[in-house]
Amino acid sequence: MSGAVLVAVAPPLRGLWSWSRDEGLEIVLLVSGAVLLVRFVQWLLQRYVTALAGVPLWPFRRTAGAEQGAAQRRKQALAQALTWVATALVSVVVAALVAIRLGVPLSTVVPPATIAGVAIGFGAQRVVQDVLSGFFLLAERQLNVGDVVRISSPGTTSGVTGKVEEVTLRVTRLRTVKGEVVFIPNGEIRQVTNLSVEWARLVVDVPLRAGADVAAAMACLREVGEEMAADEVWRDVLLEGPEVLGVEALELGVARVRVAARVRAADQWDAGRELRLRITSALAAAGIDTAVPVMVPGGVE
Repeated sequence: MSGAVLVAVAPPLRGLWSWSRDEGLEIVLLVSGAVLLVRFVQWLLQRYVTALAGVPLWPFRRTAGAEQGAAQRRKQALAQALTWVATALVSVVVAALVAIRLGVPLSTVVPPATIAGVAIGFGAQRVVQDVLSGFFLLAERQLNVGDVVRISSPGTTSGVTGKVEEVTLRVTRLRTVKGEVVFIPNGEIRQVTNLSVEWARLVVDVPLRAGADVAAAMACLREVGEEMAADEVWRDVLLEGPEVLGVEALELGVARVRVAARVRAADQWDAGRELRLRITSALAAAGIDTAVPVMVPGGVE
């Protein structure tokens, strides 16, 4: 009896052993090769981005540093997108090859796959929209990793402002000034205000109390601008100015004098803080009052 059982079981075991040595081994090699290929593509793209980090685009232009930084961020964003595409393509090809090794005829898979693809397409319209929007975001260079952007509804100036940490074909990840991480599907992005492209206009309105010597204050502000432009630390950051444009507005008890400068986009916030600090210190040293009166019911406090 036991001999008959062994005879009955032996052929299936021999068939399974033969299949594992042929098709089974090929499947293992295909999956392992796909994983290694994806890892190699990731490594290669990262090496490409790192190797081009110090290559100048326009060495004889003053804005070369800003342009080089933008180009580097763009390369990093494209590397992320290409990695995602390569992973998807390799996965599809390997899945088809594995199906063939398992004896599944592709001719019988294509019709159901087509129907399933149509159904999934109707259900995944938003995903397709996100992917297409992400492609055009990267292709048109609307934003890059490291940029500070504001994403809002068309025609408005409010929205989500933050630093771009990652751009994929489907979502964009922002880090706000409070440290919050915001994920925005690319299909929902309608208006992008990029605050980090090439240069920015730095504008500071200095409020002077009514009765203050405006001419003396403007002369003091010009000195501040000249000193900051001559500073070695800020010489390359300031592309133009700072210049005193004059009295911008007259309000109740306050005259506002505007100071403007053109700076590298990536350094606009640091330059703005430094300029305000220098203006505050210089006006205080000159004895010019910049305090703004606070209006309260019944009088001024």
